[in-house]
Amino acid sequence: MKDSFSHVKMDPKVFWPTFIVLLLIIIPVAVSKEAASAMISAAFNWSTIPFGWAYLVFCLICFGVLMYWAFSKYGNVRLGGANDEPEFKWSTWVAMLFCAGIGGGILSWGFYESVSYLDGAPLDLGLLYSMDTSAGSGYNMVGAGKQLVFEYAHMYPMFHWGFSAWAIYCIPTIPIAYLLFVRKQNVLRLSSACEPILGKYSKGVIGVLIDILVVFGIVGAVGTTLAIAVPTVTGLAASAFGLDVQNSSWIAFVVIAVWFAIFGTSVFLGLNKGIAKLSDINLYLALLLIAFIMVVGLFRGYTSFILNLTTNSYGLMLSDFFRISLWTDPFTVLESGAGFPQWWTIFYWAWWLAYGPMMGLFVARISKGRTIRELVIAEIVWGTVGTNVMFAIMGGYSMYLEWTGTMPLTEALAELGNVGTIVAVLNTMPLAAPLMILYMVLLFIFVSTTIDSSAYTIASVCSKDLKAEDQPARWHRFFWAIFLAVLAIVLAYLKVDGVIQTLSLVAAVPLIPIFVILVLSGNKMLKEDFGDSKSKLLTTTKYDQAEAE
Repeated sequence: MKDSFSHVKMDPKVFWPTFIVLLLIIIPVAVSKEAASAMISAAFNWSTIPFGWAYLVFCLICFGVLMYWAFSKYGNVRLGGANDEPEFKWSTWVAMLFCAGIGGGILSWGFYESVSYLDGAPLDLGLLYSMDTSAGSGYNMVGAGKQLVFEYAHMYPMFHWGFSAWAIYCIPTIPIAYLLFVRKQNVLRLSSACEPILGKYSKGVIGVLIDILVVFGIVGAVGTTLAIAVPTVTGLAASAFGLDVQNSSWIAFVVIAVWFAIFGTSVFLGLNKGIAKLSDINLYLALLLIAFIMVVGLFRGYTSFILNLTTNSYGLMLSDFFRISLWTDPFTVLESGAGFPQWWTIFYWAWWLAYGPMMGLFVARISKGRTIRELVIAEIVWGTVGTNVMFAIMGGYSMYLEWTGTMPLTEALAELGNVGTIVAVLNTMPLAAPLMILYMVLLFIFVSTTIDSSAYTIASVCSKDLKAEDQPARWHRFFWAIFLAVLAIVLAYLKVDGVIQTLSLVAAVPLIPIFVILVLSGNKMLKEDFGDSKSKLLTTTKYDQAEAE
């Protein structure tokens, strides 16, 4: 595999406009926090309230399109020639796409996302119960609705990180992989995958604009991950080693430096020696964590509760899938602005959409030799299984602590914040100190695999004539790793993470029509090449022959 410092050239038409505009956004934000706050509020309202319905409808369309691609005859199309074998073994391939897709969010939010829903009950379930305010706390729920609120609070994280998220990720993957490995195109970009519909415009200003929006979305999405993960790891490190996190801001810089060393080295080494190895390690550590929680539960009596609650949550999700997928809470929006769907579901869909191009480009690059059906199942099914298992167990344990009164996590969340709540949960377990270190290491590697995948993908988008067997130049991958590390420092030191998060929301709005073009392009290519074929395994040799000639 080619991987040199100079073989693949940087494309100045994409690189310089992207880099300059990112600086023009980040520098003023770093200078003026007041202006940043105003920009956050305006951009959030603009991207979630008027366009919220579009995110929800589009997500359902993505799921329907994937079911058609996977289970029609096109599911048999091999992404490559007739003799192409997969580059990575199945377990490594799934680990790479899984770790790239979830970042550190699943560990940053796993223990407390369910608990946070108890305050702003989804689907207006607060109407089902009365509130005992005698103690001055809105969390003292009484009445028959309390149990139902807990059930939905456990279900919602699995919904937000489940089928819908992975459907958004998978949509751009298929046309990009098809263009790379079947039609033998030389450019690993979203604009190239739009060429069957846009034609010559995909190589001009419109194509460059698409690629710039892709990079904006990736930087915004990674910024959101860093904004969540940096304080989480900092707090865990302070707690594990007995440091005062409030007066030790240097901890965050040490955390970022170690992170940079990990994902910078991984990006420098490339796919096989770097990202693939990190992903395998990550998968084993994640399995170790959830296995430990469940084994401890056998002795403490909560394992069966988690299994019962998870089974129940899937029943709720399947029975209410269309309702929660399309719930906009219109009257709350009309009267007071953003409600639960805007702050949670629509935010998540925008976040996944911003990450979608990165996932499409990265997963396409590692999926040579797989069929379309294999690819859809790997992302939709196995991606969902991975996130749902972790949220079911981590969130289920938190629900157990809250319901039984073992640990009042709603109070901990209000008083200690997100990181303090994670520390409080881990301290309820045996071997809390080593478990906290394991949790911190796992979060380190999860975020590293996402960031190095992002740096790899941004470098690919900003490269010229990148063939399927090539990788972006090492200096180029390393440059974007440095850029993301500097971004993390800005977030940690200046606490302007909301602006970067909002960047992903704003960038996601124009990505919706771009994704629609990708769907149309994918359909057009499949019909042109295999519309008349009735073979069980659809492969083509005309592109192989053309390449050989």
